[in-house]
Amino acid sequence: GIGWKEVEVLPTRLGKPLVYLYGKALAQAQALGLEEFALSLTHDGGLALAFVVAQGPGRGEVLDPAAWRETLEKWIATPGRANG
Repeated sequence: GIGWKEVEVLPTRLGKPLVYLYGKALAQAQALGLEEFALSLTHDGGLALAFVVAQGPGRGEVLDPAAWRETLEKWIATPGRANG
């Protein structure tokens, strides 16, 4: 798994949130070929929500579903990865 201190969110001067990864989080993202992260943050009362879309170099290309499924299954089964 990854630790809380391995993911950081900081705003640009205009307030856009940017994701910064370190340690295991960075290694996992690189292993999956993830290069860009679009982040949306919201809050209401005592609740907060973050939604992230991670993209790799093949944006917009049609991927072989079986190959992608295999890649995800291997990643999910990685020992030490937080499941859930």
